[in-house]
Amino acid sequence: MAAFAYSAINAQGAELSGEISAPDLPAAREQLRMKGLLAQSIREIGDSAAVSTASGGAFAKKVKPMLNEALEKSSKKSAVAVA
Repeated sequence: MAAFAYSAINAQGAELSGEISAPDLPAAREQLRMKGLLAQSIREIGDSAAVSTASGGAFAKKVKPMLNEALEKSSKKSAVAVA
């Protein structure tokens, strides 16, 4: 099985990135879809053994909440304007 790095968006709009194992690219995209994720990018990175040892598991992911970042930026601008 091959390993794939991905970037995707979930139903709440949070950006996720991680690695999955799948036989091929269409299967990797389908695995993400079944998890409720919309793939933005997927690229092959090697075999599945690399995914399991390097990232802590076949479905390791990092979450980047986009809404929280936007709120933090706007509150920092407001704090600067008031100060």
